[in-house]
Amino acid sequence: MAGAIDWLLDHARAPEAALASAERMLRRWARRDPAAAWDAASADRLVGHTDVLLRGVAEVWFAQDPHGALDAAIADNEWQIMREQWIVDIAAGWARAAPREAADWVLGLPQSSRDDRLLAAIHAPLSVAAPDEALAFVGKLDDGEAHAMYYRPMHKQQLLLLLGDDPHVLAEWLSRQPDENLRISQAGSIARSFLNTDPEYALKWALGLPAKESGRALEVVIRTIAEQDPARAEDIVLSVSEADAQVGAAASLLGDWASRRRQPAVAYQWAVDNLSTTVRQGVNRNFFWLWAMTDPADALAELSGVADADHSVAAYTLSGMVSGSAWTTRQSVYASEW
Repeated sequence: MAGAIDWLLDHARAPEAALASAERMLRRWARRDPAAAWDAASADRLVGHTDVLLRGVAEVWFAQDPHGALDAAIADNEWQIMREQWIVDIAAGWARAAPREAADWVLGLPQSSRDDRLLAAIHAPLSVAAPDEALAFVGKLDDGEAHAMYYRPMHKQQLLLLLGDDPHVLAEWLSRQPDENLRISQAGSIARSFLNTDPEYALKWALGLPAKESGRALEVVIRTIAEQDPARAEDIVLSVSEADAQVGAAASLLGDWASRRRQPAVAYQWAVDNLSTTVRQGVNRNFFWLWAMTDPADALAELSGVADADHSVAAYTLSGMVSGSAWTTRQSVYASEW
């Protein structure tokens, strides 16, 4: 059979028709001996036709033995084959027919083979068939994989539907995820959900998180509190002891001070009087950028009075804006004068 396929592809006057005939021959062969047909389709001499021929064999093999077909794909060329869309499509078809079996299979693969498209394709049917198991599935992923899946837009929607509208449920699920970047990136969204129903709990929850997650959540919470009670917002910022958390809280407070209250110079002086150099360094770049966007003349005029520890960041940020496209025509007038 392999010799006939070689001859057909080597001597055909109509290459497309020959390739279609070779695919039909391999499909028939795969019904009798899928492993042998796979070996023939993946032979080096067929480079250029391999993708079409392997897909045909895999579809037939999958109908008989999905586990074996996908295992063959991995054994043949783990890195490349497992990133082909047709492999994802085959795995998705298996997951629709047997979601638990497909989920067990993909979780047993080495991480290098668990492309996020493959994970999402198998997780989707599982979330319909067994929501609790779908959540457990995500919890078993290695660092980074939950993050990658979460940021596939359709899959993120799927997860949120599974978790429901209750921010307590989402917060509890997120706290169990191994990927710190995922937890940090979503802390603000959860804080916002808590604010809609219970602002005081939102603050309590944000303050109880690990430092970096707390900083992201406090950005959202402090912004809301500052709009209603600026003095209380200042007290809360000063009560935060962890530097990473205080950076987020302070960034929100100073941003509100500069943009909504239009008092960036007052905000900066408060920061110098009350915040450590470490915390100021965490917020300086965004703060000076906001100051310049709010009142460019004032930002440039005040540059000479900036504390030594902050001066290099202030000068770098302002000079970058002077030469960059972020400045409007009105601001470029001040830039040219500076």
